[in-house]
Amino acid sequence: MTSRLRLAPLWLWILTSLLIGEPSTKHTSRHRRLSDGVQVTSRLDSFTVFEVLCGFEKEAARKRLLPDATQRALLVTQGLVAGCTVLPFDHRAAAIAAYVFERIGRRKSNEKWADILIASIAIAHGYGLVSQNKKDFELITDYLPADQKLYLTVWRL
Repeated sequence: MTSRLRLAPLWLWILTSLLIGEPSTKHTSRHRRLSDGVQVTSRLDSFTVFEVLCGFEKEAARKRLLPDATQRALLVTQGLVAGCTVLPFDHRAAAIAAYVFERIGRRKSNEKWADILIASIAIAHGYGLVSQNKKDFELITDYLPADQKLYLTVWRL
């Protein structure tokens, strides 16, 4: 673990899409557990919301009509998002992401672009990440500006 990867206070976390899950019946109970435990002060980053909604849209485009279980998962997900503050990808996040993109290398930036955007949003807004993706976020910390830190905790649901 690098010196720039730290544990943040519990109230300063944003959830990543690996915790929210894909639109399927196997994640409906995960959605319910998360939405039951989410408080008004919980945060999501705008890119995670995009990733999760794309999962539902991908299934809708493929099947033309969402199965009942997926429709229920979408409703639970929308409730989770509505109960959270969604942090934007703003100029501060863009500056951090650009810095990392140009230093991490073309191959890694092509593979890790989503995680770079998520991490940059968290850092720009002073939040840590809750994720199951420790390896990729630790890699990103190696390419952050010297004055920036990424706070990360790993949850297994």
